Order: sequence, then structure tokens, then C-alpha cells
Amino acid sequence: MLLKNIARIFRENLAILGWRIALIGIVSILLSQTLIILLPKIFQQIIATIDSHGPYQTLAYWCGIATIVSLVAIAAQLVRYRVGDYSWGVVYARRTVDYKQLLTRKNYATLLNYGTGKLISRMSKGIDAEGDIMYHLVFSFAENIFRIGSICIILIYYSAWLALGMLSLLVVVALLQVLIAKKLAPVAEACETTHEDEKRHMARIVMENLLIRVSNREHSEVARGQEIVRDYPRLNFLYAMYSWSLFHLLELGFRGIEIAMFFWFGWQSIQWGVPIATIVMLSTYIWLAWGPIEHILSQVRTIGKEYESYVRMREVLDTPDIYADGAETYHHTRGDIELRNVSFGYTETITILQELSLRFEGGKTIALVGHSGSGKSTIMKLLLRIYDPRNGSILYDGQDLRDLRIETVYRHIGYLPQEPAIFDGTIRENLAYATTEREFSDHELWQALADARLDERVKQFETGLNTEIGERGVKLSGGERQRLAIARIFLKNPDIILLDEPTSALDSISEKIIGDLLVDLSHGKTVIIIAHRLQTVMHADTICVMDHGKVIERGTHAKLLAANGTYAKLVDLQSGTLRE
Repeated sequence: MLLKNIARIFRENLAILGWRIALIGIVSILLSQTLIILLPKIFQQIIATIDSHGPYQTLAYWCGIATIVSLVAIAAQLVRYRVGDYSWGVVYARRTVDYKQLLTRKNYATLLNYGTGKLISRMSKGIDAEGDIMYHLVFSFAENIFRIGSICIILIYYSAWLALGMLSLLVVVALLQVLIAKKLAPVAEACETTHEDEKRHMARIVMENLLIRVSNREHSEVARGQEIVRDYPRLNFLYAMYSWSLFHLLELGFRGIEIAMFFWFGWQSIQWGVPIATIVMLSTYIWLAWGPIEHILSQVRTIGKEYESYVRMREVLDTPDIYADGAETYHHTRGDIELRNVSFGYTETITILQELSLRFEGGKTIALVGHSGSGKSTIMKLLLRIYDPRNGSILYDGQDLRDLRIETVYRHIGYLPQEPAIFDGTIRENLAYATTEREFSDHELWQALADARLDERVKQFETGLNTEIGERGVKLSGGERQRLAIARIFLKNPDIILLDEPTSALDSISEKIIGDLLVDLSHGKTVIIIAHRLQTVMHADTICVMDHGKVIERGTHAKLLAANGTYAKLVDLQSGTLRE
């Protein structure tokens, strides 16, 4: 799995970079490292010239060559590092966009299970990790391995035993690295879990800050935060101790090789006159080899954690794609919707709907009412394909929802939940979110606001349509946020409208305004509305009363009142005036 994922990162990110950038990076690496490896040989000539009291011209010649080689090597390294930085930026920007797009296509219910903070943590750390792994693979690893390999070839020429000692040390360290990596894997996983839990807790504190304050829960939340990170210092210490202990072992081995080299060639110099310049050159090569090996160990240590972040991100991205199942295009005709023998439960042991068959006639307004837990919201989630039924099928104009490309269905749907989705931006931006198929003129935007009885309120803002309304539309009241969402539906003008308790959190006056707007909005459209407050649905063409996942009553408001059943009791519980 490790090699498969590494190959995937390498392949996909090289495709993003293109062969030109990769080629420039590889050429700059080969050029800079080749010149760096030549420098000890040039220094050997300089020292030999000095040691033999050679002519000034020879010394000047080799010093000039060393200067030119150094300058070109530095220039090549500048290119290599700038190409690497640019490549990381390209991959990060492209992956950020790609993965956001992928998230919009994932099963919504699956994403909800992660929680906001945890999901953001996984995605942000995973994208960073993928960029870092790509950078290390394409640039740092290639650079370091080329230098180490070249130096080993040179050392073989002067002393096979010296080269063999270095290679043996590298093999031992590589084997130890594999063993330590296996031991560190659960530690890295535990560290990542701590990071995700901490981000999720931070999101909880930010999003529910007011509730925490008024409930006097600051101390308990702080205690919970402390519990989350309680083991993190120990885990981080263990990870560092195991990984850096290998680094220090390798450093000790290299120092031993260097001392052995000085002793062997020093003895040969004393006995047979081996040039001091050669000893200095070999020492320089050992020093040059130590740097890349140090970098590789550091990179392996870093990648160990980053790979865990990448794997966790891929776990999210590799969840089923709700667009992947269907291949057919939804062709809207009447807007008939049918649940046919549908069974569903959120867990294997709990069943919410059992072989439910229910038909919503196109062009009509159908209301679902009943006590909490009766299955109303579950039906709405199935209609939006947040979930798929265990058994049975959901049909849009006779077409099975699972066979359809879901975006072609959403194109015909307007959805208004209890808490409307209002973005941190301007009124104009929130209205324009109605559809991607065209842009709206200011006249159309103002008309939609007028239809939603919100135009006069927006005109009170100094910047009108360009007014920033804050996160979740905090500058608007609850009723105004709901009307802004309705204005968005007016702009989209969908054939099917799904309303999930659109007035439950509103006062009576706002409820009356929203109720009138929904009547205006529903003409000639298929409207399915869920409501606890029955005043919202009394004008529906059909009211379905649900209980324990079944429809127990069905009819108009008047017929259900006359039947004096469950619906009539619900009406009496809320207000006897609804009987009028």
C-alpha cells in the first residue's frame, strides 16, 4: 500500500507539473550535483600545487576553475530550489481546487460523520503532506541519491574497503529505518488522531461559543481540551526519540569511517608518501556524503508523519462518489416523485422506514406532518440522495434516482431547510448562488428580493446588494435570512421545491410572511413540505400524517379535520383556530 500510494503521488503530481518543469528540475539537480562532486577534485589540485610549491600560474588556474564551478553550481542550485518551490505551489493550488471539487461530490452523510474541525484538519494537512512528499521525491531524494551514488563510485577508485564500509553502514541504517518505521506507524497515527480531535474541539468552541458561555461550561471545555492533548507530549517524544536515535547512530558510524580513513591513509602517507591532497579530498567526499544522508533521514522522519496525513485525507476522498453511480440524465416532465417499497435505517439494527410506498403528484403541494421521529426528515434526505434506501427505489418521473446523474436532478430542485444556508459574503453573492447556468442582472436580483418581501430591508443598507452580511448572515434576522433563501429559489425557479420545516424557528408574524411567500412560490410546481407548525401546510393539496415510518392518514386539511383522527388532535394541540 505504501509503494502504491507513493507511486500515485509521484504519477499524479508529475502530470500536474508537466514534463518541462520536471525536466528543468532534473537538469538543474544533475548539473549542480555534478559540479559539487567535482569541487573536491579541484581542491585536490590546489592543495597539491601548494604542497609541491608549484608555479603561481597553476595555482591561479585551479582557483579560477574552482570559482567558476562554484558559481555555476550555486546558480544551478538556485534554479533547482526555485523550481522546487514553484512546483510545490502549483501542486498545492491545483490539489486544493481539485479536492474541494471532489468533496462536493462525496456522500454528504459520510462527510457529516467526520465533523467540521476533523474534516478540515484532514484535508488541509493532507494537501500539505502530498505537496511535501512530492517535493521530497522529485527533488530532494533524487538530488541526495545522485550525490551519494557518485561519491561511492569515486571512493571505490581510491579504496574499495572505504566505499564498502560506507555502503554497509547505509544498508544497516536502511534496515533499521524499516524496523523503526513499523514501530513508529502507530505512534504517528496516534499523533494524527490527537491533531484531528483537537481541531474538532476547536471548531466546537468557535461555533458554539455563546452556548458554552451562558452554560458556564468554560472549565469543562478546557478540561476536555486538556484530556485530548494529554498524551501528545509523550507521543511526540517517542516519535522523535526513535527517529533521531537512528540519525545519531548513523552520525557515529560516519565519524568512525572518517577516523578510519584518516588513520589508514595517514599511515600510508607516512610509509609511502600518499599525498596529503588525496587525504583531504577523500575527507571532503565523506563530508559531502554525510549531508545528503542526514537530509534523507530527516525527510524519512518527516514523511512518516506526512504519509499518515495523506492516507487519512485519501480515506475521505476515496469514499463513494454520489455522482459515480448514475449515468442517465434526468428528464423532467410532470415532476412526479414516488417512494416505492422503500426501507431505510441509519444503523443495521434500527429501521426508520419499512417498505414505504408514497407518491407525490407533480404540480401539487404535499405536506408531511407528524410527531418527531416519524420519518419525515428521513424521507427528505432520501429525496436529496443524502442517503440511499436499503431496499426499494425512489423515482423522479419514473426514473430511478440511483440511475440518474444527481447534478441533473439538483438542477430542477430548490431546497429550503429549517436553518437556511447563508454564506459569509454579500447579498448579491448569496443570491447569485441560485444557479451556475447564467448570471443575473441587478433588476432580476431586486425583483427576487421584492418577491421575497425583502427589497425594502436591503435598500436600508448603504451598499445595497453589495452589503456584507457576515458569517451565516448574522446581520439579518432569522426571518430575513429565510426570505433571502426564498429569494434565491425565486431566481432559480425550480420545478421541484423541497421545504424542511421552513418556519419552525420564526415568530408568528415572520411565519405568516414566509407562509404567504411559499404559496406564491409553489404555483405549478411540485412542492414537498415538512412542518410541525401546521399553519404552514393547511393550504396543501395533500397532507400525509406519518407515524413510525408509515403514512397513517392522508387528505386535505378539511378532510383530515372531519375524520377527527391524529391530524385533528395535532391541530387541537397547537391551536383550535386552525379548524376555521
